[in-house]
Amino acid sequence: MLNAHGPCCESLESRLLMDFTGPDLVAIVNDGVIPMTIVPGETITVPVNILNQGDQIAKSKSGNSKVYMRIYLSLDDKLNRDVDILLGQYSNLINLPAHASGTVNVKVAIPCNLAAGSYQLISQLDATDLLTQDESDSNNNIVAKNNDGTPRLRTVAWEFGGVEGRTNVPLTLIGNDGKLILLKLTGPGMGVVTPSASSPAGKISYDVTITNSTTATSAVITTGAGSGVVLGNVAVQGSIKSISASQLALVGDLSITGSCTTLSLGDVGNPIANDLSINIGAGKGLTASFGTVGNVQFTSASPVKAFTATNWIDSHGTLASQALNLANDNADTFTAPSLAKMTIGRKVSSTPGDFQANVVITGDASKVDLGTVSILGGMTGDWTVNGSLKAMTVVGAVSGSTVRTTGSMTSLVLGACLNSNFLAGIAGNVAAKPTHAADFISAATIGSFTVKGYKTADNTAQFFVNSNLSADHLGKVALTSLDTNNGGTTFGLHIKTTVTQVSGTDGDFSWIWKPKHSLNFPNYMTQDFDVTVFNT
Repeated sequence: MLNAHGPCCESLESRLLMDFTGPDLVAIVNDGVIPMTIVPGETITVPVNILNQGDQIAKSKSGNSKVYMRIYLSLDDKLNRDVDILLGQYSNLINLPAHASGTVNVKVAIPCNLAAGSYQLISQLDATDLLTQDESDSNNNIVAKNNDGTPRLRTVAWEFGGVEGRTNVPLTLIGNDGKLILLKLTGPGMGVVTPSASSPAGKISYDVTITNSTTATSAVITTGAGSGVVLGNVAVQGSIKSISASQLALVGDLSITGSCTTLSLGDVGNPIANDLSINIGAGKGLTASFGTVGNVQFTSASPVKAFTATNWIDSHGTLASQALNLANDNADTFTAPSLAKMTIGRKVSSTPGDFQANVVITGDASKVDLGTVSILGGMTGDWTVNGSLKAMTVVGAVSGSTVRTTGSMTSLVLGACLNSNFLAGIAGNVAAKPTHAADFISAATIGSFTVKGYKTADNTAQFFVNSNLSADHLGKVALTSLDTNNGGTTFGLHIKTTVTQVSGTDGDFSWIWKPKHSLNFPNYMTQDFDVTVFNT
C-alpha cells in the first residue's frame, strides 16, 4: 500500500491559492533515470513521487481498488491507450493523507519489437472510481510535457555496447514466432543495427555496423532456433577481438578494416547465389569457424591460424547457376598470407565436407605458409602457395585441381587423384607437367604422396587417373588403383633429380619400383603412365 512518507516540499502558498474539495493526486516522474536514448530490451526502474495536493485523504475504497501508475511511449503528446506503447506500470492500494506524498518504483521495459525513431514520454496516474472520495481535479493525472512546456522526447535506437555514455548495453530484437535475437558488445565501441534492404524468403535480415572498437572489443550475437534471423551486411570500422555469431547465417558482405582474432559464424553465403565477400584487415592472426560456406570470396590480410567449415560449395559454372543467370557468381576464393590449419567437414555431421574454392597463400616470412589441411570430403579448385605445404589430407577425391607451391610439399594423402596436378618448385607458366629441366626452378620436394582409395558401390573405381606429380625430388609414392590407360596421353611423375620409391596397384596387380635397383621405370607397368627423371 502506498502510504505517506512525510510532508512534501511543495510551497504552502501555492496550495492555499487552490480551491480543494477532495483529494488531488499528481505524479512527479523522475525522468532523469530514463536515458535520452533508449534501446529495445532495456529495463529501467523509474522512481515516481505520488503527491496528494488536495485537502482530503486519498484512500482506496476497497481491497480491489488499486491505483495505477503507467508510463507510455507515444508518437505525439496525446495519450491513446489503444495505440501508445505501455512501457511499465505500478499498481497498489493507496492511503495518502492530504498534502502527503509517497514514492513508488515503476519497472519500465523497452519492447523488443519497438521500431527505432523519436518518441515522447507520457505518464498517467489512474485513480478513476477507485477512491473513497473522487479527486477534485483529474485533469492533472496525465503528464505529456516537461515543466517548461517542451515535449518529453526520447530516442529509441537499435544500438548496443556504448550507448549515450553507458557501456555494455545489450540490444534485444524479435524474430519469427517471437524468438529473440540478442546483441552484446563488451569493451570500447558501439554497434548499430538496421533492417537489411532485402531478406531471403521467410527470413529477417539485419545489417550490423560496429564503430570505435579495438582489440579489446568482443561482439556476441545469439538467437533461438527457428527465429528466422540472419545477418546481412556486417561492417567493423576498426579492429575487434572477436565476433561470435555461430547461430546466425551471413547472407551479406562482412568487412573488418582492422584485425580480428576470432570470427565465428553459422552458414555463410548460399550454395546457389551471387557471391558475397569477407574481408579481414591486417593483424597477428585469425581463427575462423563457419558452417556451410557457398559462393564466398574470403580475403584476410592477417595470417589465418585456423579455418574450420562444415563444407564449402561453389555454384560457379554449374547449370543451376546458369539457369538463375546470376550477376556475380565467380569461382570462390580463399586468400591469406598464411594458413596454419584448415579443417573442412565435421565428423558428427552428415555432410561430406567438400571444399570447392581456389586458395591463394601469398606468403608470410614469419609463419608457416600452408600448414595442415584436412578435408573430410572431396576437393576441387586450384591452390597457389608462395612457400611450402606441410600436410594435406583429402578423404575423398581431388578432382580437376592444380596444387602449386614454390617450396616443398611434405605429406599428401588423398582418397583419389583425378585429372589433377601437384607441382612443387615448378615454373608458373607450366600448367600440368614440366617438359624441360629448366622448368624446375627450385630444389623443392614432395616428401610423400599416397592415394588410399575408398569404398565404392562396385569396387571398380580407379583412384589415380590422368594426374601428375612434379618436383626436384619425390619421396615415397603409393598409388592405389592406378589407371594406366589414358587414351595415349602420358601422365605420371616428373622429377629433376631422384625418387625414393614408387608403388601401386592396377586391378589385382601390385608393384613396387625402387630406383636403386633400376634407373629405368619398367615398361610393362606403364602404358600411358610414366616416370620421367630429367637429369638422366
